[in-house]
Amino acid sequence: MEGALMSNPAWRLVALTLVVAILFTLVSCAEKTANVADASKKPGDSSALQDAETASDYIAKLSGKNFGGETFTILCTHTEERPNMPFEEEVGDIFYDSAYRRDRIVEDLFNINIEYISDTDRGAVRTKVMNTVNAQEDAYDLLLTTTADGFNTLAPGGYLYDLRSVDSLLLDEDWWCQSMNEEMVVNGKQYVATGPACLAYLYSTFFVIFNINLASDRGISDESLYNAVIDGKWTIDMLASLIKGVYADLNNNGRADTEDFYGLDLDDSQGNALYAGAGLKTTQRNPDGIPELVIDSERSITVLDKFNSIFTTQDVIQTESLGNDPSGLSYKISLFKNRRSLFSLNRAAFVMSYLRDMEDDYGILPVPKYEESQKSYYTLFDPWMPSGIGLLKTVSDAEKVGIVTDAMAYLGYTTVQPNVLSLTLKEKIARDENSKKMLDIVYDNITVDLNTIFNFGETSIYLRQYAVGSTSNFISTYKKVAKAAQKALEKLMEQYDVIT
Repeated sequence: MEGALMSNPAWRLVALTLVVAILFTLVSCAEKTANVADASKKPGDSSALQDAETASDYIAKLSGKNFGGETFTILCTHTEERPNMPFEEEVGDIFYDSAYRRDRIVEDLFNINIEYISDTDRGAVRTKVMNTVNAQEDAYDLLLTTTADGFNTLAPGGYLYDLRSVDSLLLDEDWWCQSMNEEMVVNGKQYVATGPACLAYLYSTFFVIFNINLASDRGISDESLYNAVIDGKWTIDMLASLIKGVYADLNNNGRADTEDFYGLDLDDSQGNALYAGAGLKTTQRNPDGIPELVIDSERSITVLDKFNSIFTTQDVIQTESLGNDPSGLSYKISLFKNRRSLFSLNRAAFVMSYLRDMEDDYGILPVPKYEESQKSYYTLFDPWMPSGIGLLKTVSDAEKVGIVTDAMAYLGYTTVQPNVLSLTLKEKIARDENSKKMLDIVYDNITVDLNTIFNFGETSIYLRQYAVGSTSNFISTYKKVAKAAQKALEKLMEQYDVIT
């Protein structure tokens, strides 16, 4: 009898609407627990309840879709610090459990079984896609992997499905990253999207973190830093002033090493984040909508030169080539964790994975503006996180895959992301209320850069290395590779032209 009832679309709609409403109630409770609810709102004005009503409408439109118990197979790159799939049961972790519940709702809604096939090696995932398409097999419904060293090869290679031709993917809605949509449409075609349908998307940002205890010892209050952000005054000049003169030779050996104390640590990839944080992109669209490289613009060079001058002082340590500390933890995060740096410009994935047991309190700030007049703070989308979303070219029913994927995106946006921001990040990592506000600023302004993904003529690498002070004379280096970079960009346009 129970099976018969649940096979009835009307009963399934009622049950699923109740489940989603309960999830939104849990989200609302989580927000109250985190003390971030707006006290001025009346109970009937609850955003969670409003979202639940919207969810009911969304689900109602899809309630008649029944895919007959088919398996929905997701091929993904997945590691502990770059997660893309939940566990097979609830484990008491709000991030994974909300993702687990999201998947169960989608399964019940469409009468499907979601199966993840994962690999820790993005190269292996890329090879599986190529082999599958070359063999004309319909083995995977959805692909989740990196945009750099992943989609940047698969898209121009003709291995993927044009997402803009899938009407059931509502890419212009809030549950999809609009910056990705704008940046990755080439010649009217788009082969990769991103957003909270992909769990790793929530790990694909950059933070500035600071040790609250050590900052206080130096007369820097966390409150003053948060206020600077809110007032629009958190700039690269302010960061430079705070790290100036901080270096200390703790082991008295007369040379800078990992046993000393620094004002800031960062690795090469942060150079791209700083550039994006300055409101810059490496390409811009001409009147015909074709991307053109603008890395050598006057504004770009001015910004890069300033970054280079700041990060080549003794107060800054570059961690790109340092490897791991004696415990096996990367110096990219262990210097900060072990009180060897006051500030760190770092990946969200490292912060979320390795600082939950840090003894000292720390705060989170967005990547600084270049100057106060800049309209917003911008956070670069990290192309090395496996948060690109796409369909293989050989998928047999793109509309079905689009329906399921869009539902995963919608529920990821409305039921998974709020839990991550209010608990996994805001309670376990951001240990004060102001840091929670900082996280909202970070996630509200994620920006995607075409060249950071495709790295035309290695120019993205040259840019980031120069920005953090690992190299010198960027403009002379760029001039040597400018023609090759332009040719690589033109080749991409040609490849997209011939894809059928």
